[in-house]
Amino acid sequence: MLYAHIGQSIKRLGIKRQLEPTGIAFQSYTENVFLPLSKVRVKVEHKGHVTFEDLYVVPDGFDPLLGRVWVRHLKINLNEIDQNTDNNIQNEIFSIQNITDIEKHFPEVFKQKVGCVPNFTIKLKLRDGAKPSYTPKRNVPYALREKVDKELDSLEAAGIISKSITSDWGSPLVVIPKGDGTARRCVDYKAGVNNLLMNVNYPIKKIDEVLNGLRDSKYFCKSVLFKAYLHLQTDEESSIIQTISTASRNI
Repeated sequence: MLYAHIGQSIKRLGIKRQLEPTGIAFQSYTENVFLPLSKVRVKVEHKGHVTFEDLYVVPDGFDPLLGRVWVRHLKINLNEIDQNTDNNIQNEIFSIQNITDIEKHFPEVFKQKVGCVPNFTIKLKLRDGAKPSYTPKRNVPYALREKVDKELDSLEAAGIISKSITSDWGSPLVVIPKGDGTARRCVDYKAGVNNLLMNVNYPIKKIDEVLNGLRDSKYFCKSVLFKAYLHLQTDEESSIIQTISTASRNI
């Protein structure tokens, strides 16, 4: 099987046959499940070997992938591919000796900015019969109000939040002073929204399983995400459910 993008990629391959629906589901190496949009039967050739195979069309954002079925039927020798691989990339990786070199070679990765996780949108699902819940704002200490308003202005300017003139939904902003004089901003969704949402029971591994998976490992790293939760985009309906009531505005 081969995965391909719909639209321009199909045209570029010169495929004129009708696309067919498919009920198959694929699971990635990271155990994420995704559904192909359609499939088409195509004639393929490699070094004199000709065969007819299914070409699966996947949504934009996925890399094309040559599956094991095609590899076997076309008698592709993967060892030959490995031998022909350009070693310049490997040499470049081995030339990096410390964190400073990594930051220099990949500045975009270490830049302190908020982006969106690609091809992923969160959708909050309400329970049947759920009605909008609005909890009024909570008071913010006077000493922190200016700092909180500046941070909200900054988030709005970055397009992370937006003002809402009116809303049937609202959960209060909670400001917690920190030792360095700044304030941590949280939202109390327990006040109403949480009880209206359907439970999502994700199978999180126990610590024993995680530690067992690290057995025989030699290299470890620590990953710190800059404002991690702000990288997760929600759909429009979920954004309304997440409306925050503050002393100066609804957002």
